Amino acid sequence: MVDDDLYINEIFKIMNSFYNEDEYYVNMVVAWLFAECFTKQRQKTLEFLNAHRLNKFTINKGISKCRDSFRVSKEDKEMLLKYRQ
Repeated sequence: MVDDDLYINEIFKIMNSFYNEDEYYVNMVVAWLFAECFTKQRQKTLEFLNAHRLNKFTINKGISKCRDSFRVSKEDKEMLLKYRQ
């Protein structure tokens, strides 16, 4: 579903709905989902990254998961650092 244009915007809306989430494991799921979105829909995820409402922990953890991934290029890993909060 993440790689389907039909659902990606809905996924981003759902991710943004967890802005005030305090539960560690819920935030980790959203971070994991962010990393999956990045590997499948890089450009749309970058657009989301510029306008997201995720909390600091979640976005930083999502970026960290992208940087740990073998599916993300070295250039993208470096580029993602500028989005850390």
